[in-house]
Amino acid sequence: MIDPNSNDLILGSQLSRHSDLLPHLVRSERQGQAVIHHLNPPISPEGQLYTLSPENQDLKIVFRAMSDGSGFYPYDVYNPQSNSMSLDTLGATTGEYIVVPLRSTSATPYGFGSQQGFVANVIGSKDDPKPYNYTSWMQVIKAVLHLKDYPTCQVDTTSIFLPPPKARVSVSIETPAIQQQIHKICTRDGRSENSLDGGHVVLGLVNQEVKAGNPVYMLAIPHCLNVLRYPITETDWGTKFAMQTIPNAVGVKLSGYNPNPDPRS
Repeated sequence: MIDPNSNDLILGSQLSRHSDLLPHLVRSERQGQAVIHHLNPPISPEGQLYTLSPENQDLKIVFRAMSDGSGFYPYDVYNPQSNSMSLDTLGATTGEYIVVPLRSTSATPYGFGSQQGFVANVIGSKDDPKPYNYTSWMQVIKAVLHLKDYPTCQVDTTSIFLPPPKARVSVSIETPAIQQQIHKICTRDGRSENSLDGGHVVLGLVNQEVKAGNPVYMLAIPHCLNVLRYPITETDWGTKFAMQTIPNAVGVKLSGYNPNPDPRS
């Protein structure tokens, strides 16, 4: 369960008074000395900064007006199901506030370091919802990193690496069996054998399932390594192996990962 006091929940940057969130007002109310605006944001790039795991649908992020009146800044997290901040508490503080449902994933730039490290595909990440108006995770990486072009591959494309107990043992993807599988994958998916995906990964050599709300990482990896079955008899995509990053690899860190999105969102 997400900790409502976690700093990871205070996501995103300041909201301008011209933000595309602001026209989507549900109601405004006065609580003591506070004016509180309740918003139900659209599924938009800005509205999608705020996310919940399914068991935490009541959490909301609270923004407080800046003293110069130019906008709002992340202030606290409101959880009506716990003893955390309540609207009554908010009303004891003079100010103007916006209360926004937490509803999707935020992405921030992440550097994987100057040394080559290891990353492994997240198990079960295919349903993590993309931000509105983005059709691929590569577009998300490009936007978050402020790139003019799509990112280039950020992992070694010649070898994959085995998890413990054979940790760091490399397997060439040039072997005939793997090359045959890669050709089948790309033919099936209508993709070039050099095409890239924004791949959900964890740090290290071991593939993992990630609980809703926990952070995951994303970087540009070959499509074939995103869905490769290794060993060949493996039934799950992208598991039982790790990839080695290139020096100074860059990608994004996703907060509020949601492998099982609420279909009502």
